[in-house]
Formats: sequence, C-alpha cells, structure tokens
Amino acid sequence: MRRATMVGLGLAIPVVVMLLVVGRKAPPGAYGDPVRPHGRAQRAPVKEVPTEPRIVDQQAVVEVSDEARAQALVEGPGVVALIVTESTRADHLSACGYGRPTSPGLERLVAEEGLTLQCDGVSVSTGVVPSMVSLFSGRPPLAHGVVLENQVVPGDTPLLAETFQARGYQTLFVNGHPGVRQESGLWRGFDRVVAAPPALQHDLRADGTAKALREQLGEARPDAPVFVVVHLFDAHDPYPKVPQGVDWVPPQSGLALHGAMNPSRRFVTGKMPPKDRKDYQARMTDTYDHALSIQDASLVAVWEALEALPQAEHGLRVAVASTHGEHVGDHGAVRHFGAPWRSVLQVPFAFHDSEGTVELPARLQQHHVHDLLIDGELPGDPGPVVSVSLSMGGNAGHTMDAVALRDGTRKLVWFEGGVRTVDLQADPFERSPVSDVTNEDRKALEPFVLRFQAVAAEARSGAEQLATGPKPGKGRKGKQKRP
Repeated sequence: MRRATMVGLGLAIPVVVMLLVVGRKAPPGAYGDPVRPHGRAQRAPVKEVPTEPRIVDQQAVVEVSDEARAQALVEGPGVVALIVTESTRADHLSACGYGRPTSPGLERLVAEEGLTLQCDGVSVSTGVVPSMVSLFSGRPPLAHGVVLENQVVPGDTPLLAETFQARGYQTLFVNGHPGVRQESGLWRGFDRVVAAPPALQHDLRADGTAKALREQLGEARPDAPVFVVVHLFDAHDPYPKVPQGVDWVPPQSGLALHGAMNPSRRFVTGKMPPKDRKDYQARMTDTYDHALSIQDASLVAVWEALEALPQAEHGLRVAVASTHGEHVGDHGAVRHFGAPWRSVLQVPFAFHDSEGTVELPARLQQHHVHDLLIDGELPGDPGPVVSVSLSMGGNAGHTMDAVALRDGTRKLVWFEGGVRTVDLQADPFERSPVSDVTNEDRKALEPFVLRFQAVAAEARSGAEQLATGPKPGKGRKGKQKRP
C-alpha cells in the first residue's frame, strides 16, 4: 500500500486552454478548423500535464475493532456504494425514453438486476461541489451553505464516509472529477482516495475508472464491509471523439467547451452566425450523447466490480446519482451553467437494495440519496424542491445567480432580478417561461431567495478573503454586490 503526498488539485484551466486553443479558432478537430498561429509567431512549448491518478491514504478519525467490523459485516449490508455520474441529464438517456441508445447498460441493470430508476429527479445545484456536499451530508445547499465550487464543507457537518467509517466499514473514494479536491473537505472519512490529476483528460475516464476500482477492492479486507464512492467523469467536457463503427452517431473528433477563445463563447453570446450555430449545437449533441454511452459502460463495469465482492453476500446497496445535467445549446447555454432550466436540473436517480425494493418518488434530490444509503429508506418529509445557481464570473461564461422552486406542476425561477414561472404540464421542456407572475408566486419564492442571497454573500466574502487576503500595510473593505 503506497502513500501519496498532498499536491494541489486545481483544474489547470490555463494549461488546458493552451493545449486546446490558439487565437480565435477552435481546437484542432473540435470544431473542424485547424490551428493557425498569428503571423510567424511560434507557439511556446506547453508543460506536460500528468494523467495518472494519485492514491492518498488518510488516517481514520475513529478506531474500530476487528470484532466491530465483523459484526457490521454480519448485520450488513456488506457493500454500500454511491456511483456519481457527471453532467447527466435524464432526457438524454435511452433508459428514460431518449431515442438514441445512450444507456443500454443502465436499461439492463433495471431489467435484470432489480435497479429502480427515477427519471424526474431535480438537482439541488448547477455546480458539482454543492451537489456533492448534498449527497454526502443529506442537506440541501441552503442548509449546508456551500454554493461555490471553491468552498469548504463546514467541519461540523457529518459526511457519509465518516458515518460508515464509524460503523466499521472500509471506505474508498475513486474520484474521477479533478474539481472535487481534498481541500473541499469532501474526502473526509475515506480511508483511501484514488484522485484524478489536475487535468480534464486523465486516466480515470472510460474503462480506467473500473480498473482503478478493481485494483483497490482487491486490497480490501474480506472480513469487513465496504463503503465505496465512484465519481464517473466521462460525460463532462471535453467530450471524446466518436470513432468509426458507432452506428447511431456520425464519426467525428472530440469537442472541448472550455476557454476564453473557445467557439462556445460565441455561441453563448449570440455572436455565432445562424448556420454555424445550428451545426455547433448538433456537434455538441452528438459528442455529448456519445460521451453518455461511454459513461454507461463505465457504470456497468463498476456495478459488476461491486457485485463480485465477497462482502456482497451480506447485502448490496447501491445508489446512482448525477451531480447535475448539461446544457447542449438549450436556452442558448452550454455545459452546466446558465439559468436553472430543465436541461441542467433534470437528472436520473437509481437505487438497488438486496433487502427489498424502494419506490423512488418524482423530484428526488441529492440530499435524499444520503438517507437511502444509510437507512435504506427515504426521509418522511422530503421538504421543498429548491435548486440554486451562483455566478462564477468570467471563468465559467454564461453564469448567474438563480433560485428555482418546483411547486407541483409549476416552477418558479428567480434570476436577473426578476421572477419567471413555467406551467410544466403545458411546457414540460420549459421553453417558454413567462414573467407575468402573481404576488402569491413571489411570496412563495421570497424566503428561498432571501436565504440564498445571505448564503451567497457569505460564500463570496469567504472566497474573496481566501483568494486575496488583506494587502500588506492596508486595510481591506469588502463590498458585496447585490445579486
């Protein structure tokens, strides 16, 4: 067993941009245009970015005896697992009725393995870290207070891995998302973390995830139960190329959506000509759908690795949850930022428990999955269905402060200083929100907006202090910009 030292896990966006973007052209093959340096200028050599994951062993906070571990295995379940899918919107999965075969593996698990699938889940956030904190803590963002990607989980917030570690479980996190860093506090409670390097292209994509999982499970003690979290990164951009032989989508090179000079910026700002805009959205859809099919294969491979564990004879409990959806041109947005519409919030959830079937209600959210994993049951009162989105400034493009409240067949959304409403029966794809809202609508949304503004102000203040700190010899007064 080897021990890795702590290193920074920033997303290394500048490096990725240098690799993928020159001038105002798209990366080679990503948008069909070759790179042409300006004039005779030579491109500077680019520092090589590591792709191999690192292994971090962490000291358990609570010591558990061998007898307690053996008893926990007998009481079961012997295997508890959370499989997190990245940027997965439910309406692009064939298991949820989509026309392309993007999730045949998930369909098989539902049909043959007793996996229960809900296609009308609602993400708590458009960002990965707030959603992960909800999965791990059982609390929505307006309760746990994490709404920015660079925030830290409060130390007094108990997390899933800590709970299972205290029960005698071996805890493992195979983390394919480079943005879910150790500094966030989300690694707390894991005996071992296999972490993606600070790059968007790395070895924990595709079959590398299941390979790393099998290697680590091979070192687990067979006489103690295991709790595993696997974060799949396959559906996150840059979307991989579509090779020859895929009969439902034309072959094409991959597509990256990052970078200040990326064509996605022209798409979002409306500066792309209509013909190019239509072609670009088709490219996004094709490569995203293909990425979902790769993630589906990874999901099945992870399931098979968990099912093969000897501890699974004492019970297998598995939840599958996505962090958020993905805009592929919907509402003029890309990736998972922008206003909190269906495309970025409607996500799938799935659950399996060898002890019995649990019916998953519509509008399930990430914090409900926490209770399912611990108790095998949903909370008695699920609470309001609220989602939040926080502006991330220039780094993320089309982002904004927003709050969405799902109220039966209606959805209320606050952003850009106004309130919109959607009749989900008449407009299920939320293509025509209206700004003609009643005072009752405003009053229903108001407490969540006020709470969000308070949480957002505190988060931004803390992020600013961490990023800049007080200047030597000068005081610093931070002014909060009103959302």
